[in-house]
Amino acid sequence: MAQTEWWIYVQRLIGSDSAQDAARRAGFDKSAFTRWKKGANADPEVAVKLARAYGGNVLEALVAGSLITAAEAALREATPPAHEVLQSVSAGALAEEVLRRMGDPSPLMTCDRKGGR
Repeated sequence: MAQTEWWIYVQRLIGSDSAQDAARRAGFDKSAFTRWKKGANADPEVAVKLARAYGGNVLEALVAGSLITAAEAALREATPPAHEVLQSVSAGALAEEVLRRMGDPSPLMTCDRKGGR
């Protein structure tokens, strides 16, 4: 049976520690090691716990466990969801952007006192 990238990572990370010692140190059941040896990947929570317990890089653990790609691990900045960005924009700025996208050349600020255009 071929060893998975995850199992190779786990063995390298825990070194000479037994599965029982490593599981105790990381705070999860030692049966996970048996599953991993048979080819199963870790779930994200366990991968993070194991990496943290041994001072490993959490992103490296997630990549080794096929939970994220190497490209995702290399990201340095997260893009917030659109609804969060829109909530941070003033109503006036949002209205002006809608008008701009609709092709209305007149800015919102040129409305007369009666509210007309």
